[in-house]
Amino acid sequence: MVLLGLLLVGDLVRANEPWVMYWDSKQKYASNPIIDRLRERPYEHRVAILPFHAPPQFALLDRYYRGQWLKHLFPYYNIQSLDTIQMPRMPEDIAAFEKALTAQDPTNLLQVTTRAWQLTNTRYLLGPAGFLSSLNRRFDPAHPSFRLVERFKIVALPGFPRATQFDQLTAVPAEDGPYALIEFTEALPRVKLYSNWQVVTNDQAVLGQLAATSFDPERTVFVAGGAPAAPPAAATNANAGTVQFASYAPKDIVLRSDGPAPSVLLLNDRYDPNWKVRVDGKPGALLRCNYIMRGVYLPPGAHTVEFRFELPVGPLYISLAATGVGLLLLGFVLVTAGRSDLQAPARAPRPAPASPRRPAKPARERAAG
Repeated sequence: MVLLGLLLVGDLVRANEPWVMYWDSKQKYASNPIIDRLRERPYEHRVAILPFHAPPQFALLDRYYRGQWLKHLFPYYNIQSLDTIQMPRMPEDIAAFEKALTAQDPTNLLQVTTRAWQLTNTRYLLGPAGFLSSLNRRFDPAHPSFRLVERFKIVALPGFPRATQFDQLTAVPAEDGPYALIEFTEALPRVKLYSNWQVVTNDQAVLGQLAATSFDPERTVFVAGGAPAAPPAAATNANAGTVQFASYAPKDIVLRSDGPAPSVLLLNDRYDPNWKVRVDGKPGALLRCNYIMRGVYLPPGAHTVEFRFELPVGPLYISLAATGVGLLLLGFVLVTAGRSDLQAPARAPRPAPASPRRPAKPARERAAG
């Protein structure tokens, strides 16, 4: 078996050698000034690339972003993005949410797209620098919502005069750079308190309202049951209170809030029933807000809120119990089999077959002899 294993491994290595890729990890995951800015408190914002068609000379940014940043640097530095890398089986809730925020009419493409950025806490955008004025002009000329953070260009790393791979490129700030990091100031914060909310149990009605101009995500949040009705006097969120991160981990998020009135805390992360919420150390009811996000109802005052991802342990206990029963049955079979061998009565040896005897001669024949 050892020889066969060595032969198998050696054969696989030899057969796959033409397709093995070797990376210099320091070069592959080297940061740059744009990544450094995005990796600062990355749990407070999301990043996306502008989805609009750009001139062919700007295609390099799209390829570099999707081939290097989105696949490698963003996961390495925990930068969260609205763009997906791979999702062969899209969950139904994400598909319905994206469909509701996809423009069916080209005339309102920007309005629906910006609503998607707003609801998903997508604060930073990457795209051609020349698009900035166009975005502000088409979205709201009186109140510009898009702000230039930094212009940059994509160049080859030192030692690579002709880059052939994405990890041989980098982004450097440049005042005349063709690309830009843009901040969308209308994006919702990752966490927010609402003193005005609407309890709507019809998911299709919520999806129909998310992109509507009559819905103001800054003032109102939709809650799919589990929360009391909002107080009648809650007309605005001016005195909803404050909330901030105490700690953030992928499966354990701790927040501290302080509000003068009852409120709904919205966490713009995807809802999943396996998330458990505790308010001041006591279990709370996890709410589904804006169809796909998480939330919790809070009474007035200061609170510590913890969201923790916990898978159900029932199936694990069932598997462990089945394994234990199987081991007990195996031990029982082995013990009883051993006892039956020890207690079996000894069998008497079978008598050897008697040797054939010649018949005795008659007396007359003996006398004659």
